[in-house]
Amino acid sequence: MMAWLRDLATSEGCNAFHFDSGIHRYRAHKFYLNRNMNIVSYHFVEILPDLAVNSDDA
Repeated sequence: MMAWLRDLATSEGCNAFHFDSGIHRYRAHKFYLNRNMNIVSYHFVEILPDLAVNSDDA
């Protein structure tokens, strides 16, 4: 599948493709690293409280 993705990206004129992978997915990370991919960043997220407007406040 990686070869297919690489070929598709190249044929579409892309010079890179990116994946997000959960921090707990050690086997997936090893898979990507073994295919000459690099870890180039961390993705941070903060879940915010629900800010839905109460119909009584409208």
